[in-house]
Formats: sequence, C-alpha cells, structure tokens
Amino acid sequence: MLRMALAATILGGVSGAVAAEEDPWQQEQAAKLARQLADQVADLRLTMKQAIPGTVGTTRRNRFRLEEDIRMIRSAAKHLAVQLEAGKGREETLPTARNLGMYIRAARVDASGWVPPEWIETKLGAARGTLEELVPLYGVTLEEVYRQTPGPSVGAKP
Repeated sequence: MLRMALAATILGGVSGAVAAEEDPWQQEQAAKLARQLADQVADLRLTMKQAIPGTVGTTRRNRFRLEEDIRMIRSAAKHLAVQLEAGKGREETLPTARNLGMYIRAARVDASGWVPPEWIETKLGAARGTLEELVPLYGVTLEEVYRQTPGPSVGAKP
C-alpha cells in the first residue's frame, strides 16, 4: 500500500513536470500584456464622457450601467497588472483575468445600440484585442472566459 502511494506520488510529480515543460508560464509576457491592458483602459471613463454627451431617461440608466462596467474593467485591469508585476502566478491571477474578460464583454453589450460604434471598437475593441493575446497564456480560450461569471456583486444573495 505504501509502495503504491509512493509510486503514485512520484508519477504524479513526473506528469506534472512534463505538463509544465509543455506549457510553460510566460510571466514576463503576461505582465507586459496586463500592463498594456491597464494603460489602454485607464482613460475609458473620460473618453466615454467625451464620446457620449449628457443623456436622459433610459439612456441615462444605460450610461450608469456602462460607467459601472468601466469602473470594474479599470479596477480589474490595474489589479491584474499589479499582481503579475509582483510575480503572482497563473493560478493566482486567473480569476482576475476571467473577471476582466466578463467585464469587457458586459461593457460591449451594455454599450451596443446607443454608444457610437467607433468608440466601442477603438476603446473596448482594443482592450478585447489585448485580452485575446493574454488569455491563451492561461491555457484557456476567450470563449471559456466569457462563460465564466464574475464574483458576486456587493449585497448579492448566495
């Protein structure tokens, strides 16, 4: 019994090492892309206010929703860049990367139909493009990221 446990431990370690060699974590590249993404979204709120003048009624409600999406994008992008620059690894930062993808997707959906398409493509499209480069480093696809849901909202009931 002890021999089988020891053999399983050794084989598990070997298979883990082989998997790590096949798919090495590219810390520097991930940190570079995360910083690029954080820089891209830093001015989203300001450019949104310039692209979309004051609104009323339903559009006002949509604007508030988009502003919240943007706040979440900026916060998650900055947090991800800081984590990766501090040397945090793939597993530690994957939840933040997934949430960031969900926030970008939510902003694109919330902006469609009432925000100038040029703004959506230049600002949110650029962020999505950088995310498309970053996500494969985690060993997941963008579609997998989009299927995830962000953490619970403040005050949400379990």
